[in-house]
Amino acid sequence: AEQSHRGRLPELRSPGLFRDLMQSAGAENALNLIAWEAPDERRLTLQQALSGFADSSLGLFVGPEGGFSEEEAAEARQAGLKAVSLGPRILRMETAAVIFPALVLHALNEF
Repeated sequence: AEQSHRGRLPELRSPGLFRDLMQSAGAENALNLIAWEAPDERRLTLQQALSGFADSSLGLFVGPEGGFSEEEAAEARQAGLKAVSLGPRILRMETAAVIFPALVLHALNEF
């Protein structure tokens, strides 16, 4: 945080049960985004999802190896999460977990 001149540390949480995380996400964050590799008509671009976002409370969800199932994505969207694309490539989970926040910071002109 000191090196990058951040005023506060981002909060990283331990893995949890999907259903529990979806239920608590809306109460904890102003905006929640879930990375999903579905066809384009069922997800937004990152720029679309972040349009008008000015709050500092943002939840990012990256799925397990193999991605989220259709049922998990539907449950997330029903809980108010916005499904977004991280681009045309399918990323490994450990790569997506690093790329997702970097893309968000870039889209918010915070990089």
